[in-house]
Amino acid sequence: MVLKVMAAASKPGLYAVYQTWPAEGDWVVSLKGTCAGANAGAIVAIGGKGFVRESSKFFPRSATDSEIDAALKTLAQGDSK
Repeated sequence: MVLKVMAAASKPGLYAVYQTWPAEGDWVVSLKGTCAGANAGAIVAIGGKGFVRESSKFFPRSATDSEIDAALKTLAQGDSK
């Protein structure tokens, strides 16, 4: 699924990700970015009550498929807050 991302007009480098996935269920949003040759990635968990800050993970690279799968499995099992 492709996410809708928009740059915030008030602050350079700040972006918003719009929810384009269904409200029901558990979701993991995997973000990756590059700038001047540097890479970064993040996994953000979205549970039944919304964004699960404690389960977010940040990387100096894109998240791997196994890291994304593990985050979704953890969220689905209710192991995250």
